[in-house]
Amino acid sequence: MKKYLFLPLFLLTFTSSVAFADFGEGMSAYQRGDYAGAFAAWLPLAEKGDGRAQNNIGILYRRGMGVLKNEKKAFAWYERAAIQGFSKSQYNLSLLYKRGSGVKRNGKKALKWLEQAAMNGYPRALLDLGKRYEKGVGVKKDPIKALMWVSLSLKEAKGKTLSLATKARGRLLSTLNEQQISEARRMQSLVNFGS
Repeated sequence: MKKYLFLPLFLLTFTSSVAFADFGEGMSAYQRGDYAGAFAAWLPLAEKGDGRAQNNIGILYRRGMGVLKNEKKAFAWYERAAIQGFSKSQYNLSLLYKRGSGVKRNGKKALKWLEQAAMNGYPRALLDLGKRYEKGVGVKKDPIKALMWVSLSLKEAKGKTLSLATKARGRLLSTLNEQQISEARRMQSLVNFGS
């Protein structure tokens, strides 16, 4: 009986490592500029429902890397990953709705997907949502909520996003009083990513 339990576990481990290897092969190809090779490695994974691969196929179509540029196909791949909860695709989908790229421009849907990506902890989405509250773009202007979202982005932000978030936070802190800053911190402590 025990040897029969081992077989499903072995197959699950083997197929997971094969999928990871294919994704890794795609990343290696992408990093060396072999976009057609990246596409070939990621497409079977994307078709099987891998959100990372779906997002990356979307990127290749949006930019025309290794495939003909096709914003409608990019949108379709981002949407498949976004529906599964892949936060980077949720953010990318929000950008396409905001710009009207591959889909009809729709500010409400752009905001919906941006909020979804933010609630899943995607740093750039957190920053962009904070900036929307800072300026009142698609939402009621609220510097306290702006500070909350921007501060949340700083926890995971890197590179350009970290630099932009740091500047935005400094700008917001200079306009708020201590009571408002305390309220932003209190609200920040209530946010639970991925719920």
